[in-house]
Amino acid sequence: MTQLIRKHSQGKQATLYEGATRLGKRVAVKDRSKQVRGNPRLRDRWFQAARQWANVPHQYLLDYIDVDEDQGWIITDWMDRSVVNLHSCSPSDGLRIVRQSLEALHHLNNKGFFHGNLKPTNMLLDEQGDVCLCDGLLLSIDNPGVIPSVGTAKYLAPEMTGAGSALPGPGIDLYALGFVVLELMLGRSFSGLFPGISRDTGDHDMAWIAWHADPAARLPPAAEIVPGCPPEFGIVIDKMLLKDPFDRYRFAKQALEYLPDQLAVVNQTPVADVAPATSRPAPVENRVRQDHDAKLE
Repeated sequence: MTQLIRKHSQGKQATLYEGATRLGKRVAVKDRSKQVRGNPRLRDRWFQAARQWANVPHQYLLDYIDVDEDQGWIITDWMDRSVVNLHSCSPSDGLRIVRQSLEALHHLNNKGFFHGNLKPTNMLLDEQGDVCLCDGLLLSIDNPGVIPSVGTAKYLAPEMTGAGSALPGPGIDLYALGFVVLELMLGRSFSGLFPGISRDTGDHDMAWIAWHADPAARLPPAAEIVPGCPPEFGIVIDKMLLKDPFDRYRFAKQALEYLPDQLAVVNQTPVADVAPATSRPAPVENRVRQDHDAKLE
């Protein structure tokens, strides 16, 4: 029997409570919303994912403890911080987040799944600051089926918007991860990349969906806009953020292979203005890009 202690936060899909087991273990209780519980297909999808998640443990995946379908609860280890709490991070911290997340995603890919719901609030941080991914739909790589519309529009890969003919697969996690980490490394200046999108935009979600779906809307190279980001790291972020899923990394393993072990010290002069238009890569980045693409061929 799990006891609810206090309400922590509320989202569209669930309310998060801090709870405790009869033995006093601190746990998180995700109480699925009436909307989810009233939709048998979506409700069953979440509970199925929780059971699958419990059977694929990994250092950088949140531990799932139990489910209570009568109450609508999914019970996991307690963590009350996510990358949202960082607000911003250095390229070195960004590299750590990317590596840990990719290792977790690679583990899921090896088990035949992809996450399918990656966003900042689903990237928790433990007491040591290590990433623990959570709330994945755990979709089958071979047969993902109809993917519920549960993602956050800001982090949706183009193929999740209905753009193009490609079916969603593991690459949607890499696109979302690249977007999250670029946002963290740029901090407040990230919004300058999207002058037509703000919280004040009439239909905020539709504006993001339109941007992701537009193949002509492209981001500048990460190494040019993130202070202190070396080309060898920037090129991996850039590849994760390609709009065309056939040009993007398909699996986490591919991104891990090209991720640098550590970052070289580069000039960390702050960037005064972040231009939304794609600019020409600097010569050193162009060389790194050519080497990277040659290895992928």
